[in-house]
Amino acid sequence: MSQSAKAFIIILVLLVVGCASTIEEKMFSEAKENFTYKADVADEWLRYDSISEAFTGDCEDFAFTLQHAIGGRVMFTASRSGPHAVLEKDGIIYDNLNYYPQRLQEYPAKLLYEMTYKTNQ
Repeated sequence: MSQSAKAFIIILVLLVVGCASTIEEKMFSEAKENFTYKADVADEWLRYDSISEAFTGDCEDFAFTLQHAIGGRVMFTASRSGPHAVLEKDGIIYDNLNYYPQRLQEYPAKLLYEMTYKTNQ
């Protein structure tokens, strides 16, 4: 097989694999690109209207903002590194600390309870 044929096949496979992503996975990637971690000040909870623009916060701020875009449940977790918040939707975990979404069965932390967005007073 020629080099150009091999290159064509590789590009075709990459396109097909890239198209296999769900809308939620694409939105998670967009949110990750626009998110900058910033530690909490006085346990504030932030939820931004858009994942398409730069936003900052900690784990629950990321999770609540992504929830606003795609739905799902923000879950409080217990992990080896301490308390953490993630978004769970349809058995998939969207965690700002991970590059890719993960199946709930493969997620290493235990989901403890659902968090409900509270406005800051």
